[in-house]
Amino acid sequence: MTRESYDSRVTTKAPARCTGGVPTQTFWNLSDGKRMRVRRAAVEEFASHPFADANLDRIARAARVPKGSLYQYFADKDDLYAYAVESGMAEAKALFDETMTRRPPRDAFDLYLRALIFPLTLRRQQPALARLYARSTLAAPPGQSTAARHHNAMFQAQFFGWGVQTRTIASDIDREAAGFLLDAVSNRLHTILLDEGTTKRKGREPSPVTLATKVVELLRRAFAPGPDEEAAS
Repeated sequence: MTRESYDSRVTTKAPARCTGGVPTQTFWNLSDGKRMRVRRAAVEEFASHPFADANLDRIARAARVPKGSLYQYFADKDDLYAYAVESGMAEAKALFDETMTRRPPRDAFDLYLRALIFPLTLRRQQPALARLYARSTLAAPPGQSTAARHHNAMFQAQFFGWGVQTRTIASDIDREAAGFLLDAVSNRLHTILLDEGTTKRKGREPSPVTLATKVVELLRRAFAPGPDEEAAS
C-alpha cells in the first residue's frame, strides 16, 4: 500500500479544536507557547491523578499562570479536563497516523495489529498522553470519554470499509458484534501494554506483541468471507 493510498483511505484529520470542553476566546488569544504550557500542565495533572483529585493550583503553577486565569480560559474544571483529554487524543492520533504514513499497513488487519501495539510507541514517546489515555478511557466508566468513542468509531469504519473493499472481511459481517469484539481485544491489550509491570515476559508466557499478532490472525480467519462470497468474487 502506498503512502498516498494510506493518507486518502485511512487518515482522518483531527479537528483543530475539541468538540467538548471548548476553551474561551481568551485562551485562543494567548501565545502559542502559553497555550501549550496550559495544555501540557493539564494533561500531566489529569494523567497523574483521578479527576476528583486533580488540582487546579498545581496546573496553574506548572503552566506558570495565575489560577484565576484558568477560569478565564475554561468555564470550569470539567471543561479543562475535556479539553485535555480530547486534545491529547488528537495528538496521539496524529502520532499514530505519522507512524502509519512512514510505513503504510499492508491491509486492514495489519492496520488493526499496529493499532493494538501502538501504546508501546505512545508510552515511549509521549508518556503523559499514554497515562491519560489509560486513566480517561481504559479505566473510565463506559461512555465517559466522548473523544475515545469518536476516534474508535472512525477507526472501525475505516477498518471494516477497507476490509470489505479488499475482500478480506465478509461483506455481511455483523459489524456491531464484530466491533464489540475488536473493542474488547483492544481494551485488554492496551491495558497490558500500558502497564510496565505486565509487559515483561514471565517464564514461557508470550510477549504482548506476540499475543496481539496471534489474536489478529484469529480475527482474520473469523472475519474472512465465506466460500460463497469468495467464489462470487
